[in-house]
Amino acid sequence: MKYVIGVDDRLAENIIRCPTCGREYRSVASLNLHKRYYCQKQPSMACSLCRYKAYHRGNLKRHVVVHHGEQYVDAVLYKKK
Repeated sequence: MKYVIGVDDRLAENIIRCPTCGREYRSVASLNLHKRYYCQKQPSMACSLCRYKAYHRGNLKRHVVVHHGEQYVDAVLYKKK
């Protein structure tokens, strides 16, 4: 869900922008997490059945179940290297 920024004047004052990519956050803690784990980094989890990539294992699992079927979850998430 995306939030409309600046509709409420009280919210507009609390917007913090990432200096690298311009994403907006409401707290310094959220900005710091973004900069540490996401900003200018590629997702580390990849679906072996298509080109989908995710930052979180749970998102990859949901993708596999929805798009490829639950029978492929083990093959994608627990594949041997």
